[in-house]
Amino acid sequence: MVAAALISVASIGIASFASLQLSSSALAKKTVEKIEAVADGRRNQLETYLANVELDISSLAQGALATNALQALTMNWQLMTVADPHGELQKRYVADNPKIDSYDSAHGRFNA
Repeated sequence: MVAAALISVASIGIASFASLQLSSSALAKKTVEKIEAVADGRRNQLETYLANVELDISSLAQGALATNALQALTMNWQLMTVADPHGELQKRYVADNPKIDSYDSAHGRFNA
């Protein structure tokens, strides 16, 4: 009778352990699948967002406003009479903002 009880307990224990292992494995697999699905969704959202940003930038770059801004700022950069235009403009727009001349006027028109 004791032997039969021990065999029953051992059988139940082994079956329970096997069932627990299978359940654990299935749960881990489902968790990984859910994480992969979320990651795929996020990747797709990011790809769509970046494609839209690329379209927006392309549209802006091809537009007359961007072309006019680039031409005006380039021309007025060349007309600046300071030795270091880059340093001067950093000083104006970062440190001593603002000083007004033709470059500032063009910058203001296109940077609004």
